[in-house]
Amino acid sequence: MRIWNLHKLKDELRQGPLAPKDAFLYLLIYNGLFALAAIPFFESNKFDVIIGVISALFIVVGTVYIYHANGGRNGVHLLDRYLSLGFVLTIRLVVCVLIPTYLLYLIVLSAVSELAEETIAIDVAIFAAFEAVFYLLLGKHISDLRRLPAHQQSPADEEFQIFEL
Repeated sequence: MRIWNLHKLKDELRQGPLAPKDAFLYLLIYNGLFALAAIPFFESNKFDVIIGVISALFIVVGTVYIYHANGGRNGVHLLDRYLSLGFVLTIRLVVCVLIPTYLLYLIVLSAVSELAEETIAIDVAIFAAFEAVFYLLLGKHISDLRRLPAHQQSPADEEFQIFEL
């Protein structure tokens, strides 16, 4: 099971499907993290409802996008790829993007005004941007599996690889 390294995970997925135990662990942890994210830690307002609607739309549209990125009818191992790459990508995006974005947001907001105790419009924008980036990157990584193995790609394909999520 991979927690951070997308390149090794993609190489493994090119070789074939996940072992049932690994697929189960990805599914269990992935759904557990989403379940934790859905727990309301405060009273909800209209922006919380908007986030819920946006999330539902992204899940539907994003899953269709992922299906096509995987090759549509000709795609293979969709669930293995979606769950494992989605899990690793979520961990990386939370650590590298979401946490720093919210910390910066809190610092700037606290410097210019009082922090809101409930969800506000900027929270919705950050959440929607995070989901859009997630599905776009997940589609890119899944479509990468339809291409040549990493060791057969040209050096130009590895440009800025250090910064790639």
